[in-house]
Amino acid sequence: MTDQTGVEIHRPREHVAVLILNRPRRHNTLDLAMWDALDAALEQLEQALPRALVITGAGDKAFSAGMDVNPDNPQIAGLIDGVQRHDRAPGLELLRRLRRSVDRLAGLPVPVIAALNGLAYGGGAELAARCDLRVADPAAVISFSEVRLGLMPDWGGGPALARLVHWAGLLGSRVLLSSATLPPALVQGLFSAYLAGRGIYQSNRGIPEQALNVCCAWFDEFGVIAGEHSSMNTFMEELDAFIQKRLKKLGYPHGFHFKGQKEIARFIKLKGLFENPAGF
Repeated sequence: MTDQTGVEIHRPREHVAVLILNRPRRHNTLDLAMWDALDAALEQLEQALPRALVITGAGDKAFSAGMDVNPDNPQIAGLIDGVQRHDRAPGLELLRRLRRSVDRLAGLPVPVIAALNGLAYGGGAELAARCDLRVADPAAVISFSEVRLGLMPDWGGGPALARLVHWAGLLGSRVLLSSATLPPALVQGLFSAYLAGRGIYQSNRGIPEQALNVCCAWFDEFGVIAGEHSSMNTFMEELDAFIQKRLKKLGYPHGFHFKGQKEIARFIKLKGLFENPAGF
């Protein structure tokens, strides 16, 4: 079955469904029509559940670059209008709408597998993280690119990423995080998740008495800082030292502010948005 609005559902086998985000000219980004089509596709899947669902992007360049942030997307046009009027309501409603759809996809009572056939940026990376499993092409690139703009993942990708990092700790694997682009609070949460998983790994390896020292290192063009950390306090002290040293080297002794070509970005306070998670 082909849905002309941008989402396709194929059933190559009796118990397997493939959901395709079909908007390759815009790297399979999601605009209003795509979100509506996704909701319609999810309704079909809920009515005739497969035993497994694969989600992928059309073409060979992108899984999905997340939200279509072009002004011709009515959702973004409404958001811009709200910002200009200092009205939080459009932004809050948009976040709730997107989160409901992504929660609905991730909440399907069957394994949901992301087939990463290309770049997965922003919301696309969050979609991949929310899936139960990920299978990636060697050329695939996964990036929570919104954090470079000072924005936190708002499709549930933050908790999903923490779950994956915790899983890495459970397996005794190593994790490479770019603390130069991730907000310190997110790095703190991910380290906490990894530390908890690593502790369980050591206990089940028969070495619970061994000190839980996680080898951490920070790299940039100015040098390397490395050390072993068994607590959040020492880790955050080292992280802060790295950040402050880097800021001074870059010529920002009093902190760093993102600045666009025309004006400094203005942020809207979203107090209360996450006080009622069930509201999504």
